[in-house]
Amino acid sequence: MNLLVINTFHKWERLTPLIEDIISGFKDNNHRIFVLSDKQNKFSELSSLNKKSFFYKINKNNILSFTFKILSVIRKYHVNLVLCCDKYDYYIGSITAKLNRIPCLRIIDSYIDLQFKSLFDKLFERQFITHNILTACFVYNQARKTNKSLNKKYYSVIYTGKKVIIHDENETQKLRKKWACDTNNIVIGMNTTLNDFDGISDMLYVLNDLSEEYPDLRLVISGIGNKKHKLLELCTKLNITEKVIFTGFTKEPEINALAYDICINTSKLGYLPECIFDYLNAGKPIISVNIDGITEVLQDTCNSLLFPYRDTQTLKKHLITILTNKNTRAYISNNALRTSKDFTYQKMITNYENLFCRFIKS
Repeated sequence: MNLLVINTFHKWERLTPLIEDIISGFKDNNHRIFVLSDKQNKFSELSSLNKKSFFYKINKNNILSFTFKILSVIRKYHVNLVLCCDKYDYYIGSITAKLNRIPCLRIIDSYIDLQFKSLFDKLFERQFITHNILTACFVYNQARKTNKSLNKKYYSVIYTGKKVIIHDENETQKLRKKWACDTNNIVIGMNTTLNDFDGISDMLYVLNDLSEEYPDLRLVISGIGNKKHKLLELCTKLNITEKVIFTGFTKEPEINALAYDICINTSKLGYLPECIFDYLNAGKPIISVNIDGITEVLQDTCNSLLFPYRDTQTLKKHLITILTNKNTRAYISNNALRTSKDFTYQKMITNYENLFCRFIKS
């Protein structure tokens, strides 16, 4: 299979880690991969795959050169499927795919991307996108509430899968030391984007409430986003600056999850976050908001403890339960690890391969 991936996301977040995993899996299975990204995109620098795949970087704002490059790659290397994510990518990618009579598939992680704002978007979707891949069922179900024209046969769900990580205690301790956390500290970890101020600030208030009774608590927040300055101001206001560690951009958040004692997700950003799969794979106790999408993977009192978005009292109660009840902590952790076996990396790659082959043959 010769696969062209168009990825012009400017930041290493949302679908970009998933795209890298797909490329890696397809390369390991002896498929040829060609990646087209924007000059401002960090993908080719940050990706560990740039020596394994053919990377091309051009200015996506130059529509003619961008389109010509897609066409030339498709024809030169006999590409038989185009994969894209961003709206700009699938506009140009799907048109060029149509001209060459090959399928164009799109990955969608947010129902917002299916709320077509114009008749043009609706017609374009029907005429040029061969098929859509959703990261969770709720993406379609939520979009269907406002867009009744969606036809389920044009959508498939493939959940994210994670590679099994061999736990290295020495590496974990090095990471905790880097965060200035010693063996006595209890590390609460969050892999998140710093865009949902309300959700993350709720965790800061809960940490403040528990600090006197549990002085060894530390909160590690891994991620980037535009609300970091406001969160830092709140830490200063609550006088918990020394208890909160912002790691900034983390290329391998799944490694961070192994170093956490408790994994937290407080965000409500309209998509199923990858951090949930990192947490499951780490086999750590998980506390998360119980919004749509997440509840397709996490079950309350089984592999996690769930709470309504912005319900700080329940979040606090769950944290105290994990901190004080050894049996509950072990039960949640063990079930999380068992659940991770349903979301493996190889299973995800196989599902993508089967779907792609289906459309290439047709």
